[in-house]
Amino acid sequence: MKTTLTLLATMLCTAAVAQAHAAGPAGKPAGYIAQLEITQTVDAFGGNTPAGATGPYQLVSGMVHGKLDPHHPDNAMITDLDKAPRDADGYVSYTTDFVILRPKSAAQARRVLFYDVANRGRKLAQEFFIGGKSLRHGPAPGDTYPSLLRAGYTIVWSGWQGDLKQSGEAIDGALGTRFPVVTHTDGSAITGLSREEYIPDFHQGHNEFKLSYPPASLRDKSHVSFTVRQSWRNAQGQQDYQAPAAAVTDWHYEPRADGSVNVVFTPPPAVPGPDGAAVTPTRAASTASSIPRPTPGSWPSALPPCATW
Repeated sequence: MKTTLTLLATMLCTAAVAQAHAAGPAGKPAGYIAQLEITQTVDAFGGNTPAGATGPYQLVSGMVHGKLDPHHPDNAMITDLDKAPRDADGYVSYTTDFVILRPKSAAQARRVLFYDVANRGRKLAQEFFIGGKSLRHGPAPGDTYPSLLRAGYTIVWSGWQGDLKQSGEAIDGALGTRFPVVTHTDGSAITGLSREEYIPDFHQGHNEFKLSYPPASLRDKSHVSFTVRQSWRNAQGQQDYQAPAAAVTDWHYEPRADGSVNVVFTPPPAVPGPDGAAVTPTRAASTASSIPRPTPGSWPSALPPCATW
């Protein structure tokens, strides 16, 4: 069952939130949380109590509905915020997944919140500061792990990457977001140069990668620079990218069902080595750049030889 809680700014009393609500020149807050939508509340670790904790833990997940003032000086660093659609009050709306791991009994909580910044939607604190396996069904952290849960801490995660799909149920998956799509005042798409880096070593050697942004044109490749470079170990044993780059000529865009676009390419048969002699690329990495936003950019490559495009 979904539960929607509407939070008033006066109810949010932490220092960070109070600062975010500081009135700007026009008397408007820089931003605020309009709703906290709870979609799941379940026992953590199958209802088992973490070692050293005073009681069991509970998982709460859902979506945060936030608002930002595009003209407030505190938001000046947010790219293209001034071009985003606004509501009747002049605010830009966004939503993000959240997950809270808290003592099931508030009386047993330490009243200390640990906010873990997600990496690609992943909950890093689960491995490094909490312990255990699956937050929902895995075993609770044992007595050999110095878990934060022993001290009654509350752990919070939220999404921030716009390319991760939002689910509202991120206990078992990645934390996603939903941000508005910005356009020029006449409604036309905003385009620009995008630079991408791809290292096949990190992708099982596949000669295909997903672009961060879809290209403005799937046909026009005239503005794209796509090169590959082999990396090496120098005399000091350090990774070196001094070898010249070689052009990648055999490549194309591959639209995906989810709306994203991949680049599929064939590495060149030879690339320059550090002394200029041609060598056969191994574990080649590629980079490409193009206009409009985005197309591939450029990236250093993998060892032992290296490639960029």
